[in-house]
Amino acid sequence: MSEPLYIGDLFKLDPKNWEVSFDGTVLLIDNFYANANSINTWLLKQDYPRWKYYPEIAPTRNGIDYDDCRLRHVWPSDTMRINETYFDEVLTYLRKYFGDVKYQHDSIFEFNCFRAIKDLLPQEQHYPHFDRKCLNMVIYMDKGGNGGTNLYIGDFPEYYNNEHENLIFDYDSIEYDVLTTIPYKFNRAAIFDGRRMHGAFIEDYNHYKNNWRYTQVYFFRLQD
Repeated sequence: MSEPLYIGDLFKLDPKNWEVSFDGTVLLIDNFYANANSINTWLLKQDYPRWKYYPEIAPTRNGIDYDDCRLRHVWPSDTMRINETYFDEVLTYLRKYFGDVKYQHDSIFEFNCFRAIKDLLPQEQHYPHFDRKCLNMVIYMDKGGNGGTNLYIGDFPEYYNNEHENLIFDYDSIEYDVLTTIPYKFNRAAIFDGRRMHGAFIEDYNHYKNNWRYTQVYFFRLQD
């Protein structure tokens, strides 16, 4: 039988134990959650709806070459009650390193959930994309993972973002310049300008044939 869950306590932040660094492009906050192991256990028990999955109107490799899913959980009342203060410490760092402006975020726990089905090669990587007028926060929540997130230099042709058809593209490190690779680390939050082209980077897909890759995402939108 299912038991009640105090999800506000599950996703409690741990600013007293944060290890914070900034290299001029990426803000890293290690030890982000106080109960990271419990969050990982909770994630393993969930079902994951497929993301951008429209097989009736467009061909897709989702469910054939890989599983690409999105788990969304609206903040419960206990977390909504502290909405104005939940990210206080995070916002302090955003204003320090990215600009002293107003930021707005959604009140949703949102996770990208990825798993490889077929054998994928290291040069096959996730489509890069950009997000408009926001800072992105990616939190790595799977254990024993690898890779991280690539930030790219310049732009990509529009057709490269047909991720509803195929999330994977043939990555060429010579053709596509990487500004930096944010290294994966469990319970690490990485924050960067979402207007820069970026995408998930996986070194060893074999690990993700038997394990899910969990990345939580938040978008801190810049307010005029």
